[in-house]
Amino acid sequence: MNDHILRNRFAALTARLSLELFTNARRQTDLLPMRYGIAGEVIREGSVWEAVGGLTLLGPATITVAVLAGYPRVFNYPIPLTAHNAQRQYNNAARMMTWIGLSMALIMVVMMASWLGVLAIGWIWVGLGMLVAAADLFRRTYVPTALEPASGSARYTQNEWIP
Repeated sequence: MNDHILRNRFAALTARLSLELFTNARRQTDLLPMRYGIAGEVIREGSVWEAVGGLTLLGPATITVAVLAGYPRVFNYPIPLTAHNAQRQYNNAARMMTWIGLSMALIMVVMMASWLGVLAIGWIWVGLGMLVAAADLFRRTYVPTALEPASGSARYTQNEWIP
């Protein structure tokens, strides 16, 4: 599946879940689990408005990551981009942002599903694992390829930079 299709789907899912929570929040009177212990037991419960507050931040952040994944040229790269490495770094960065956004959307789905009693909160480790794996994959692919010299030269020169 193309990255842009994946980005559009998880952005749409995030928007749909946020809208669903906001429309049902007024009717919800039960307390929702807000904090869990290491064994998965509920430590603290809170109102649905606490959930709305947290998802008000997570929803737009996930959608922003989805949008930014489509524009890797605006990212801040720690190394100079050259004609030799630019396209590869753009692809790596877009892929990393896509998987980070997908893991954020999955975390949001698990949170809401656990509040509805459909899914156990332990599934949140899948989303967190994806987040760590995406960052590690980017580190493994970005760092070695970013440090390769352009055109066989030993170091970058000012003329090789791509603005």
